[in-house]
Amino acid sequence: MEFQNLFPGIWKGTVGQSDAFSPLRQLESKASPFLSEFPTVPFPFAEEDCLSSVDGHHAVAVLPLEADEKLYGCGLQFLSVEQRGKTRYLRVNSDPKQDTGESHAPVAFYVSSHNYGILVDTARIVSLCLGSTVRKASKHPPVCRNSTDDP
Repeated sequence: MEFQNLFPGIWKGTVGQSDAFSPLRQLESKASPFLSEFPTVPFPFAEEDCLSSVDGHHAVAVLPLEADEKLYGCGLQFLSVEQRGKTRYLRVNSDPKQDTGESHAPVAFYVSSHNYGILVDTARIVSLCLGSTVRKASKHPPVCRNSTDDP
């Protein structure tokens, strides 16, 4: 994954090919002149910890999380506020029955308690694993438990 600094404190990471239509592409010519006045802050991740892959029409980005990090967002969510440890399936559903991420207004954007935000710039249905899956090589793996005999 390659990151490009667009404005102070705002980076763009690209995985695979961009679609012809995306939310940010519609705003490219309307970028606020005030973005250049943001304070300069360091990139929130070690770039070697950021992984990506593309398989057909599916793109995957893996970003690290700290052990104490909390995640909020993903648009209108009726049943939860903090999203850490959840998988969000972001698609429009007028009557969601479960806390899956479907809602009247799903948005592929979340913010971290560690002072950064992530926006997935696509008009497609998005699945976000927000700390619900962990790589074996993670710096902060959760405690492994046997779900059959550990209450």
